[in-house]
Amino acid sequence: MLALGGLLTSAAILALAALALVFRNPNPPRWTTSSWAGELISVGLVSLFALGLAMFVAGAVGAYREGLQLIDLGLLAAVLLGALVIWRRLDLRAAFRAMPPEPVGTDARSAEPVATTSLPPAATEPLPSQPTPRVA
Repeated sequence: MLALGGLLTSAAILALAALALVFRNPNPPRWTTSSWAGELISVGLVSLFALGLAMFVAGAVGAYREGLQLIDLGLLAAVLLGALVIWRRLDLRAAFRAMPPEPVGTDARSAEPVATTSLPPAATEPLPSQPTPRVA
């Protein structure tokens, strides 16, 4: 259960990283523009992460009570090593740097101006208050 929890947790983290590249792409796939796609993916990833973390904790408690078995430790090491190799291959920083920056005030998917809330005009700073004479 320890290795399976590590596998599900690392799968959720790697899927989040890979989908960040897909959703932030200047020309994303059409399915990413639907509002339900982001909600469905986020619920699925959070559920997968929570399930994996719970299984990892349950496996750790079981290993504490019954003793750690080498096969569980070996499988967990293999899962973590595989996840680390995949994480390094994704190279998120380089991928995000390679993407062209979004112009300010436009939506990258439609290249149309985005409706922004109107901000109040910049308030001028009030003049410093002058001392008032006090009547005794």
